Amino acid sequence: MALFGSSGYPVTAVSDDLRSHVDTATETITPTTDPSALNGDEHALVHVRPYGDSDGFDAAVEFVRDLYRSPNSETGDQSIASMEWWFTDGQLSQRFCTTTPDRFDQLLDSRYQNSSVHTPDRAFLELSSDEYVASARLHLRQDCAFPLSHQNASVDALATDPYTAIASALVGPDDTRALVQCTFMPVGKQTWYQRGTLASLRGHDVDGIAENRKEGTVKGEVNPRIVESRTDRLTAKDMQRQRGRPAFQTVVRIVATGPSKANVRTRMDDLESAFEEFAYPASEQEFVAEPLSGRALIDGITAAAGRELPMQGRIRRTLFGRESVLTDDELAGLVHLPNREINAPLLDWQRMEGGAGSPGAKHQFGDTTPEPSTQQPASSSNQSASDEPAATESGQQQAEYAPQSAEGMEPAPTDDHAPDAESTAADGQTGGVEHE
Repeated sequence: MALFGSSGYPVTAVSDDLRSHVDTATETITPTTDPSALNGDEHALVHVRPYGDSDGFDAAVEFVRDLYRSPNSETGDQSIASMEWWFTDGQLSQRFCTTTPDRFDQLLDSRYQNSSVHTPDRAFLELSSDEYVASARLHLRQDCAFPLSHQNASVDALATDPYTAIASALVGPDDTRALVQCTFMPVGKQTWYQRGTLASLRGHDVDGIAENRKEGTVKGEVNPRIVESRTDRLTAKDMQRQRGRPAFQTVVRIVATGPSKANVRTRMDDLESAFEEFAYPASEQEFVAEPLSGRALIDGITAAAGRELPMQGRIRRTLFGRESVLTDDELAGLVHLPNREINAPLLDWQRMEGGAGSPGAKHQFGDTTPEPSTQQPASSSNQSASDEPAATESGQQQAEYAPQSAEGMEPAPTDDHAPDAESTAADGQTGGVEHE
């Protein structure tokens, strides 16, 4: 999958122009756990410490379903959120950006008890003018009708937490910093599935694509023939299971920066390779990296700093459908809290169970004491007021956050509505179709 290889990934000197754009973009990102600290469209960035003995990847799908709010709900909530992995100062950390940090905490309390949220020291990676930077955007190779690999896939299912590969790829020399960012927004459960007006008219919605897959694939160049296989039927089943599921427009970005060009390039190559975990060979769906350079690099990193989604024109979206849509099953691999099965000793874990007055208790919302940091801001004009040393975790006396049901949660979908592609497929040779 590494398109550029270890000798050619574009690495660029950090420019004042880039730093200025990042400073502007992060003006709407507030490192805080306090909802009352947000104004207007500001997003809160929280540092999440996952509890090592939680359900981890097994709770991922339910966690993503809980994050979903229909864009047609009474609240009209189409807020953008972002799950992020950072490597800074030789340590891994997990962060979440949201307009509703209080609701996020409720979801953690429901799905990942004993995890904790804290105020991070900065809104984005440090970008120093005497260092180098590289970035890429990951997009889907095929139309999003073709699913990525996930836990519940009928073929090529994810057997382990993909964070294992991502966490390993992030780690490098202490003076190198890296970011994996998954930014997402809820979309209509049915409209994306139709793949636009033109696709529906031509029978190229997800159902139509799945039906064609059940009929088999063409093999052979000298003597081409249609070959129908059980794998094709199961792939079609996974495609049709997407109907009615919570879905999210998604963009994945990776960034690396540091004083060594070679180390920055290595981080980018390793991160790109880590996303091979999500490949679904049966449908040839996978993430493909689009390395950025020149103006595109500045725009891409600025968008990452502002936690922005690429905007798709209304006319194009109406005609061809939304791009880069992932269902709850697919997004779960990128958006969850891990447990110790990922074997990441450098991750900033929650070490003890939470509880009133215990050393591992959660921060209450409104506690904006920042984490200690040795980093400097991206530019001197954007000095954060939160760069003061924080109290040690063992000295915090916090009340346990009471479990609540998250407002706006929708019931988890069932698969009863999905046609059983395998059961409707013919099992014998018919009409010139071969079977494997």
